[in-house]
Amino acid sequence: PTILAVDFFGIGNTVGAARDLNGVVAKPFIELAKPKNVAVRAGRTGVFRLTMSNIGTAAASGVRVCANVPARLARTRTCVKAPRAPANGRSTAVLRVKTKPRARGRGLARFTASVDGKALRTTAALTVKPVRKRR
Repeated sequence: PTILAVDFFGIGNTVGAARDLNGVVAKPFIELAKPKNVAVRAGRTGVFRLTMSNIGTAAASGVRVCANVPARLARTRTCVKAPRAPANGRSTAVLRVKTKPRARGRGLARFTASVDGKALRTTAALTVKPVRKRR
């Protein structure tokens, strides 16, 4: 049916009942926001915050987020398990990238979030400034 007539919509789970009658399985639908660019001194840790919006009808759990950065700047791969994203909600994954002590320059950090066998990708710039010399 295209129209479902109900009384007392606020009581019970009307959407869930319609989904069950139609044989539809609830799924998460994740969108990945572009993180801010990060600038740090060599040897320090750069912190990237990736916000995930779930506009689906089910909670998203088990989301794995990985960062790939150029080897000349930092350890090449860092992964974390993202917090659970509720249905119609948001969660933020925090990735910490430890830069090399003598690194300098700019590179592109590539992020991949794996959700239900699908990969979402985005990028941000990582700028590593040289260490200040003490006098």
